[in-house]
Amino acid sequence: WQTHADLQNVRGLVVDDNATHREILHHQLGGWGMCATSVASGAEALAMLRQATPAGAAYELAILDEQMPGLDGIELARQIRADRALSTLRAGRAAGSAVCQARIRSLA
Repeated sequence: WQTHADLQNVRGLVVDDNATHREILHHQLGGWGMCATSVASGAEALAMLRQATPAGAAYELAILDEQMPGLDGIELARQIRADRALSTLRAGRAAGSAVCQARIRSLA
């Protein structure tokens, strides 16, 4: 994706345990014309991703919080990459440490 126009109707999933962060990111994705959905945990995200893919409504982008209780963003990215049905999903973090950003990118 090179421009905001390229993001029109792209299905995006925001995964963050912080309600304020979810709301901000959800609003930003919607502002770019994306079809955004938000969930509060890695477990919810995996369930949603696995339900959407066979239904023909696969997500193309996931924005992950690296510091969630339970299934954090790094482990969620690993599980997404390990699942053949989900492995084409692009995952990243909107903000966070450079180390975390690099760890998520290395799983892509």
